[in-house]
Amino acid sequence: MDQNHVTPTTFGELTAKLQRLNTNDSSQDSIFSRQPSSSSVATQVLSPKAFSKSLSFTNIPELKKNPSALSLDGLGNSLTKVKSRGGQPKSANHLTTTPTNEPQVATKWCIILVGLPASGKSSICKNLMEETTSYFQSHDEIADFKIDTFNAGNFRRKMSNFESQKFDFFDFNNVDAKSQRENFATIALDHLLNSLVNSQINVGVFDATNSTIERRQRIYDTILEKQRRTGEKINTMILHIKCSDAKMWRYNVEGKTTNADYKNKDHDGAILDFINRALLYRAAFEEITEEELKKYPELVYVQIDDAGREIRVDENGFVDDDDLIYDELMSFIQGYYKKYGEGYLEKVEKFWNENPTLKY
Repeated sequence: MDQNHVTPTTFGELTAKLQRLNTNDSSQDSIFSRQPSSSSVATQVLSPKAFSKSLSFTNIPELKKNPSALSLDGLGNSLTKVKSRGGQPKSANHLTTTPTNEPQVATKWCIILVGLPASGKSSICKNLMEETTSYFQSHDEIADFKIDTFNAGNFRRKMSNFESQKFDFFDFNNVDAKSQRENFATIALDHLLNSLVNSQINVGVFDATNSTIERRQRIYDTILEKQRRTGEKINTMILHIKCSDAKMWRYNVEGKTTNADYKNKDHDGAILDFINRALLYRAAFEEITEEELKKYPELVYVQIDDAGREIRVDENGFVDDDDLIYDELMSFIQGYYKKYGEGYLEKVEKFWNENPTLKY
């Protein structure tokens, strides 16, 4: 293991470790000091002070050349069928067209979250669940719409002695622990897919880091096999949540001290353990590339970075055939920054104003 992977044991060592990572990673620049950068293909970058729209991201060269990828501006132009936030559809396609005026049959969606610890996955998932549920409860287009989340960590806590699990349980070189984590993830995914095919839910969100190509391939193959055996069509989306800004990430870490894993730990001990866990995940994380996406035909790829400040959508061959749920998902993504991100950034800035000497 090289010096970048040496486990920090004190706050001094931890701070030095994070500073080295942030120095070597251009994506860690602070959102509060970042200057406008040059634009790439199909992207628009605005000054941090000009938040009239969310931004399409520019820091993923592996996907940069994909002609089917949409910037947020392109996304807005392409979603002519997406409902307005005033409650009225922009297109009559979203109204029931059957003579009996019955609700339409809903599609089924599996959303695979991807992202490092403290990137904001669970928070975005919570917002997604609340907004989509609220929308469909106030409209009669889909009867009894239901969305649920299946968190691999919750299954781990229910099915293991999690109180004794320290950060080294999440070391990808720990073969036994890795096998256990894969089993918990498999169980969570199985519950999700069974809930979909049994029509207990319309949308299932698989909440886990899903850090490696191997894990993501296995998820995709499992979904295909479930479709083959049941005859049920399951649409699939990867929702990749990133937190490139170091100050935002450190703010998110603060919230982890109330996580069930740290119920009986002191604040500083919880912070130290969690950051060590995050470093292990960061060392093992494999970015999603254009080549990987080609292996998942019709899987929609969405990336949300820095609470919606930068967004990218790649439909990857998926055809939106008047899919009400997909349209609502895209509406949520398109409006995420204005509805949730701005308020979140205010909290982050307030936190740092109150803790000016805290290292990140």
